[in-house]
Amino acid sequence: MGLSPREVDQQQLWPFVAAWDAYKQVHGIRESAKPSGDLNEEDLARMGIEGF
Repeated sequence: MGLSPREVDQQQLWPFVAAWDAYKQVHGIRESAKPSGDLNEEDLARMGIEGF
């Protein structure tokens, strides 16, 4: 992102998150539609887990 470790350490969280969001948008980085920890019943069934 072009920030040195010292600059990152000196920043508050919100400017860093805003810079990261802008970086992702400019470079075409997309986040997954679903957070990695959320599994639906279909995902669980594919893994052989049933009854939830």
